[in-house]
Order: sequence, then structure tokens, then C-alpha cells
Amino acid sequence: MKRIFNYIYFFIPVLFIIVSGYCIFNNYIHGDEGYSLFVIQKEFYEMIRELALDVHPPMYYIMLKNFISFTNLFTNNYIIAAKFFSFLPIIILVFVGFTLVKDLYGKKTAFLFNIFVISMPEMLIYAVEIRMYSWAMMFVTVAFLYMVKVIRYNRNKDYVFLSIFTILAINTHFYSTITMVIIYFIVLIYFLYKKIKISKFIISSICVSASFIPWMLIQFERLFKETTIRIGWIKEITFKDIVGFIKFPFSVMKYNFVSYILLGITIYVTYILLKSLHKKINNLNVESIFSISIIVILTLIGIIVSYVYMPVFARRFMFPTFGLFWLSVAITATHFIQNKKIMYTIIIAYFLSGIIVNVERIQFEKKYSNEFIKINNVLNSIDEDCYIIADNTNVSFTLMIYLPKNNIIFDECNDPKNVIEKYTKDGKKTIVFIKEKKLDEKIKFNVVGSFYLDNAGDMLILQH
Repeated sequence: MKRIFNYIYFFIPVLFIIVSGYCIFNNYIHGDEGYSLFVIQKEFYEMIRELALDVHPPMYYIMLKNFISFTNLFTNNYIIAAKFFSFLPIIILVFVGFTLVKDLYGKKTAFLFNIFVISMPEMLIYAVEIRMYSWAMMFVTVAFLYMVKVIRYNRNKDYVFLSIFTILAINTHFYSTITMVIIYFIVLIYFLYKKIKISKFIISSICVSASFIPWMLIQFERLFKETTIRIGWIKEITFKDIVGFIKFPFSVMKYNFVSYILLGITIYVTYILLKSLHKKINNLNVESIFSISIIVILTLIGIIVSYVYMPVFARRFMFPTFGLFWLSVAITATHFIQNKKIMYTIIIAYFLSGIIVNVERIQFEKKYSNEFIKINNVLNSIDEDCYIIADNTNVSFTLMIYLPKNNIIFDECNDPKNVIEKYTKDGKKTIVFIKEKKLDEKIKFNVVGSFYLDNAGDMLILQH
């Protein structure tokens, strides 16, 4: 039985990685991914100036730019190479599961953690998205594990790795910065309460803070110049949004029943964790509570600031904490459920849910691939000198990647007829990418294509 588990322990996570890796090989991108690919094509100094308008630090873009520049993976298809780059943290986290998590919490916890990392809802989505989220999650998770080792063993080498991964985390995403501040603050309070020497901890904190100073200075300079920082797209938080935050780690898009199964099981596992505190407080349940509390604290901070000051929080900003969330679930499911039948039933339920999530994601990738074929058929027929007009910034960034030689013009197209007249005076061919609902039947345009773009919706391709 032990030998069978050893095979399963390695084989299933690796199999899930291979299946999930299928999602890399798709040239379909949406607007945020288009922006990532657009900005890394600039010279370094220009890239930093462009990124200064954003709130997120530049670490991810610097890494992606260097990865694309110095590798020739996938026959120079930099869209697929960039998706592979986003998938790398998932592979790294599985390796972390086999090593760090196993050493700290045992093989069963490591196995379940690996299953969560590569098969839970949203994990697979952000694993191949050309954005910084998977890297932020990986850096935060590894930093947290080294923080646990610091608390347990207080060794110099653990402080070094903690500092390195924290520096990487805080310079990758604004909310991974906040996440690490929360983690450091909680540990500081714990050390002070336990009267543990904090000299090494202070040195680590100073090194981490110093690494963030350059980006802080850039941000302060922009604020003093009254330059708009790009957070205006975030809407006011409603009760529906708060419910969405709770459901987000389990949000399956097509097979909704899986969402409720995962939510129900995880609520039960959390109940078991809280119940264990009444029996006996030990390292395992304290560390598990610590791990799962981070996502709760981060979300509460985001909601409170959004209500009191201005909207600054969106669901995907929870993602850097997802590794910690699922780590806590893995620890609790394998260490605090005394009834082995219930424990294995829960593990199997998570495993089967993971299979369904993988199947769903592959189906969506096929759908996105078909959407890319639809748009690509039109793109291949576009002359380099014709006008390309997009009514959405997400669409325009996508087109800049698909049509690098064309001049892409962003115009909100609130009055498409005027826009058409504006750009067709010299007789050049005009292609308009417009939201389907904006099309006026009176406008004499040929509809030459239609497609769906994530974060933009249903689009029509019109030709004058």
C-alpha cells in the first residue's frame, strides 16, 4: 500500500502538470495580456516610465522581458513562450510541495497541496495568463513557508531565503506587497508576545523594505506630478461583490455544481480546524490558522479601504494568497480529520473536482482557440496601411500584438458614424472593432467577423 501511494504521490501531480500544460499552446490573448506583451517590447527605461502609471511593481515585467529576450522557446512564438513563463511558478510550487511542504507537514499534505496548486478553480486560469499573478502567488507561498521555518528553527539560512522570496513578492504585485506586510506584522506581534529575540527579524525587515524604496520613490514622484494612476477601472464594492470574494477560490465557470461541492467541503474542513483549537493548540493548527487568515485579512483590508477611501479591490487581487489558503486546507484535511474514511473521501472529492476543473479548462481553451481562428482569418486580410479602430483599450492592446505593423487607433466610438467619417476621408480602407451592442443598423458597414474577447465581451469586426 505504501509503495502504491509513493507512485500516486509523484505520478498524479506530474500528470496534472502535463494536462494543464496543454493550455499553454494557444495564441488567444485578452487585453491585459496584450498590455503585458506590449510594455515589454519597450526599451527598459521607457518600460519603467510606462509602468509607473500602474500601481503594480515592475518585477514581473522585467523577468518576462528577459525571459523572452534570452530564450528561443517555442520557435520564437513569444505569446506561447510568455504563457509558459506564467506556468513556470506552478511547476516550481509542485517542486516546493515535494520538498518544503513535505518536510514541514508530511507526504499526505504535500500530495494534497500539489493537487490544489494545479487543479483548483482559478489556479489553472491564472497559471497560463500572461500576467504576474502566478509568480506573485508562488513568491508569497514560498516566503510564507520559510517564515514558518524561521518561527520553528530561527536559522540564518531560513532568514536569507525568507528575505529573498519576500523581496521578489513585494516587487511583483501590489497585493502581494500588502500580503507580505500582513505576514511580517503578525509574526512581529507573535515574537514580541513570546519575548523572542527579533534582531534577525528586524534585519530581514530592513532589507525587504530597502528593496521597495526605488519603486516607492517612482510612485511618489508620479503622485506629486498629479499623474493619474490606473485604478479607475475598479468599481464600487457591492454585497454581490463580497459574496463573489467568498466564492472566488471555488468559481468554476461551466460546471457550477463543483463550486458548491468545493465550497461545502472547505467550510467543513475549516470547521474542523477551528474545532481542533479547542482540543489542543499546537504548531500545526496555529500555522494552519495563520495560513488561512491571510486571505481573510487581505480581503477585509481591501473591502474596508474601498468603502472608506476609494475602490481599490478586485477579486483577482486575492490570488497571491491562494497558495496559503490551499496550504491550510491541505494541512487540516490530512492532520485534523480523525476519521480516515472521511479524510480519504474529502481527498478523493477534491481530486475528482480537480479533474473536472481540468476538463472544463481544456474545453474553454478550445473555445478560445476557435475565437482566435475567427479573428485571425480577418487579421490576415488586413493591409498594413489601413486604419484599425478599436472602441476598447483591452481590444486595442490585443490588436497591437496581433498587428504590430499597423497603426491601432483607440476611439470609444460612442458615435460610430462620426468615427467612420473621421477616418475614411482619404479613401483608405477602415477596419473597426466595436462592441456588438453599439452597432447601429443605419451605419453602412460590412460585418466581416465577430469574436469574443475576455474582459471586452462580444466584438464585431466591421469594414468600410
